[in-house]
Amino acid sequence: MNRVPRVYHPEELVSGSAWVPDRATGRHLLRVLRLKDGQEVELLDGRGGVGRSVLHVSGDRPELRVHAVEHKDPPRPFLRSWLPLIKPSRLEWAVEKCCELGVGEIVVYTSALTGNRERRPDAARLGRILEAALLQSANPILPALRVDARFEDLQEESAPLAWADPHPEGDPALLLAGSEELALVCGPEGGFSMDERSWLEAHARLRLAFGPHTLRAETAAVALAAALRCLAAL
Repeated sequence: MNRVPRVYHPEELVSGSAWVPDRATGRHLLRVLRLKDGQEVELLDGRGGVGRSVLHVSGDRPELRVHAVEHKDPPRPFLRSWLPLIKPSRLEWAVEKCCELGVGEIVVYTSALTGNRERRPDAARLGRILEAALLQSANPILPALRVDARFEDLQEESAPLAWADPHPEGDPALLLAGSEELALVCGPEGGFSMDERSWLEAHARLRLAFGPHTLRAETAAVALAAALRCLAAL
């Protein structure tokens, strides 16, 4: 194995500590990755901590001993992505990709034209997807997750709004230069109601379009996060 394997550590990492992972993680280390006693493992605690540890195996019980911890800051600006409630498989894909892009918080919301309002996302499953995306991408920050928001909650958002919309407006460079955090909004499958759209037109500081084609909600969400992360890096 060329790359040092990564494991999610659910608590804050402390140099010099020892950690016995749960049964599923231990099985993954020993039976799937086939790691041996003395091999190095990278630990991510989702709080910015990146730890170097050494695997010690006694029988079928692995223990990871942390010998160094580095703390990494999240990328700036902080991105909070407002995702509409959509089909589970498509929502899961969007959540995974937002984590890979360094989105700091994901909010799943319903609005006036949301189809099945009683369908609630599986927060536990989405949490596991976020952990896996964290490890795959080496993102040091595990995004916060909220799955019960409404469009009315968006109206209380304090961060400047960037909206994925076919009618572009605003200067991305100007918005990024003056913002420590941004709220990213993409619309639901059925679109916004007239009242919701009027509110967004009045309050969104930036509207970005992504070509002439109609995008699915999850595609627009990921495209918006990727565009702003790319622009912020220039």
